[in-house]
Amino acid sequence: MVFLKLMGLMDLLTVTTLLLFKYGIIQQKFLIVAVAYLIIKGVIFFRDIASIVDVGVAVVFILAMFGIYNVLTWIAVLWVLQKAVFSMLT
Repeated sequence: MVFLKLMGLMDLLTVTTLLLFKYGIIQQKFLIVAVAYLIIKGVIFFRDIASIVDVGVAVVFILAMFGIYNVLTWIAVLWVLQKAVFSMLT
């Protein structure tokens, strides 16, 4: 149970990191750490469809690092955010 809440908190921090990076509040290295977290988590739990989507979200976040923000970016943000909320509520 504690592990699930920790993962939810990390997902929330990942979304926050992307948003802060977009508005120039934090540096790119923090977003790189957040993307690495998503990739590592996705690879560890690769049998779960949600973790496979996490790897795709990491790719979208990498594109955002290079200034490519579109609807897919915001869908990815909502995906990770809803995972974070549900993890924190269980």
